[in-house]
Amino acid sequence: MDGLRGISIILVVLFHFNVWNYGALGVNIFFVISGFLITIINLKEYHETGSISLKKFYQRRVLRILPLLYLYLIVVVILNFIYHLDISKINILGAMAFLLDFSYFRSHYFTWFTGHLWSLAVEEQFYLFIPLIFKFNYKLFVSTIFFIIIILPIICLLQNYFQAINYGIPYYFTHFLIKFQSIAVGCLIAILTFNGYLNYKFSFWGNSIINFIAIFIIFYINYDPFFTIDAVFKNLLVDILIAYILVTNISTNNSILYKILNTSILSFIGVISYSIYMWNPIFTSGEKKLPLIFNYAPISIPLLLIISTASYFLYEKKFLKLKSKYKLSPTH
Repeated sequence: MDGLRGISIILVVLFHFNVWNYGALGVNIFFVISGFLITIINLKEYHETGSISLKKFYQRRVLRILPLLYLYLIVVVILNFIYHLDISKINILGAMAFLLDFSYFRSHYFTWFTGHLWSLAVEEQFYLFIPLIFKFNYKLFVSTIFFIIIILPIICLLQNYFQAINYGIPYYFTHFLIKFQSIAVGCLIAILTFNGYLNYKFSFWGNSIINFIAIFIIFYINYDPFFTIDAVFKNLLVDILIAYILVTNISTNNSILYKILNTSILSFIGVISYSIYMWNPIFTSGEKKLPLIFNYAPISIPLLLIISTASYFLYEKKFLKLKSKYKLSPTH
């Protein structure tokens, strides 16, 4: 899991440095992992207790997300004050409220220093209402996941051909929900795995070959991460392949990819991936108003790793220890 997180954040950072145009793929990996992991945790709690504790769920989310997010925003506000980066108060408020994925903020108040938080906004919006559905009606939860993955793309396809249903409420409805496609795929694969529907018994080399074929297809597909009908279906295929790689490597040492993903370097990068995700815009902005150390790659790259490592061990980890109090068991 940490190895996959490591791959995903490397793709995002390389994209931000204009080195490799696969940042959207990195975000997809994050989303699929998130949907899978959180659904597995909720399913275990539901199976053991007959319900899930929304209070503990949201306490875990708050302790995982908010401390580092708000620390980062404080630093951005300070940099904005010192170096006059023209970041609006509305943008900061939008980031605090997880609203930066909405077009209003992206078109009127976009800034590189908070632009990456659109993906965090998508994730938190999903977890705002999905656990509620899970707790009060598990069948409705499963139906909602199937709707987002299977029915919603078909509706989007119909809207593409029939403009009469592609404006107003229908337009905003589909454009809002389609953002959750990758997370929903992670949720679905967790449901199928937890209930024993996915049992892979390929040989070491068979599994390795299929994994690398899946990786080749993922990188071969050139898709637009933002809303187009082409992106909807290509994105779905990519998500399914990511989910396949996740499931076939999460608990069995049965492929070359498993060994790669569990190397110490990738695992460590995965552990500090949220810190890297949060801090990297300061080091990838190219903003000439900032000191050279933030814009000169031979310095800014190792500095980003140092800051992210310090952020994780000296700050983030303190809240993760508090978060562990609200877990169902130590394995979560």
